Amino acid sequence: MFKQKMLKLQLLSLLLLLLLGSFGCTNQMRPEKKVEDYFYQNLKKASGRKLEGTIIYPAGEEAPFKGLDIWLEVNAKEKNEIRLPVYTGQKVYRTLVLGQDETGFWLKHENKKADGTHAELSLYGGHTEDVTSPFMLYFTPDVYTTRLLGTDQRNWSLALSSDGSILSYIAEDDGRLLMQIDFDIKEPLPLAYTYGSKSEESPKLRKR
Repeated sequence: MFKQKMLKLQLLSLLLLLLLGSFGCTNQMRPEKKVEDYFYQNLKKASGRKLEGTIIYPAGEEAPFKGLDIWLEVNAKEKNEIRLPVYTGQKVYRTLVLGQDETGFWLKHENKKADGTHAELSLYGGHTEDVTSPFMLYFTPDVYTTRLLGTDQRNWSLALSSDGSILSYIAEDDGRLLMQIDFDIKEPLPLAYTYGSKSEESPKLRKR
């Protein structure tokens, strides 16, 4: 009788261990959240607000837009697209368009003339190849961009600081830094603040 009780206890213990092991394996097999989702979702949280910017490079005498405020407007009204007009003063310098598709993320630079038509150099950009960091999206040029710019060495990055307070736009050519602008994403401001009235909104967001 004693041996039978001991055998039952051993079988119960073995069954419990198997169940625990199965539960652990199930947890390990659960797909983790994609690393790039962290970046995209954090940027979307700033939709409808402005981010104040600072030119990091070029600096000194070569720094562009001297005497002008630089800021970024975040418009994430579309499900798979975030529009990011970059303003110098009250003028749109260019609009960055960040999009998401089944293969990753893409970035376009939308440059327009005063009459609203596209400039000769417009809609260039690239696509992510392999997103390995939740803090950075790196874009290599697409075929259209390579033909338009005459080089396949241009690339761009959108990066978040490790504490999530700074959003950086970085442009490089063959490893050489061309431009870096840092935007304060930790303390975004209402768009109405930019235009001086709570009743006003960005011209880019007004319904036409």
